[in-house]
Amino acid sequence: MNSQPRQLLYIMSPSYSGSTLLTSLLAPHPDIATIGELKASKVSNTEGYRCSCGELITECDFWRTITEKITAQGGFFSVKDWRTHFASDNPVFNRIIRPVVHGPILETLRRYALQLVPGCQQALSAILDANQQVIEAVCQTHQASVFLDGSKDPLRVKYFYESGRWEMKVIFLTRDGRGTSNSDKKYSNRNIAEAAKQWREKIVEMELIANMLPDSQLLRLKYESLCDETEETLALICQFAGIAPFDAVQRRSAALHILGNDKMRLGAVNDVRLDEKWKRELNSDELDSFSEVAGLINSRLGYQ
Repeated sequence: MNSQPRQLLYIMSPSYSGSTLLTSLLAPHPDIATIGELKASKVSNTEGYRCSCGELITECDFWRTITEKITAQGGFFSVKDWRTHFASDNPVFNRIIRPVVHGPILETLRRYALQLVPGCQQALSAILDANQQVIEAVCQTHQASVFLDGSKDPLRVKYFYESGRWEMKVIFLTRDGRGTSNSDKKYSNRNIAEAAKQWREKIVEMELIANMLPDSQLLRLKYESLCDETEETLALICQFAGIAPFDAVQRRSAALHILGNDKMRLGAVNDVRLDEKWKRELNSDELDSFSEVAGLINSRLGYQ
């Protein structure tokens, strides 16, 4: 392990907000190592799952290297058994650790429960160990100083930050909630009101996490700015992370090994375009429904 904490750059966002796009844009930076979503929850069928390099994940040389590095250091890793998601075989532990982020009082109670219920603190430490082993192996392989986790989940930020194992820098990524809810409606079979409620609740969780962090460790970013002002936005992120801007470094040319959104990660990111299909796909009743459920919080984020 490093004597100094590894910098962990984390993309916290609702689903369908551009996290995989942002990960793919940042991944070529030589100081950044990433595999996309470290929680690896989408790698359910490993036999058929393809790494973003195009190889089956079970046959990819990169993942063989990661497995060998972790094993050589006395740890355990397998693409069939990541152990990086905050869940275990212990149902009591899962009930304590998995509920959404709450306010300070309930989070204090959760912290005490994890400390006092037998086996919970050990289970949490084991998950943090598994994440740290992968982070170090990937950074060593890429010879990079910063690890980027695009897992989105606010709970991961909470446990990572509270562990003190990393120097946390969190990107608070949002997209107009109408666009996010429209995508959710299409891909998750929810109606617009259900999708808007899901989005609103995730934003509330993200705000609770943001309130935990010092200003120097939080960067608020809009998907729309990323698409409309890509180079300027990437320069802002590099400044936030304390690394050289893209125009001062030679971009990594090797294949990327990213987990997450299949449509985005398996395609080439050559032309970044703003997706505003929601403007023509949502009818007036759906827009009214969204406004009723989540309009106020959407306006608070700067979306009119």
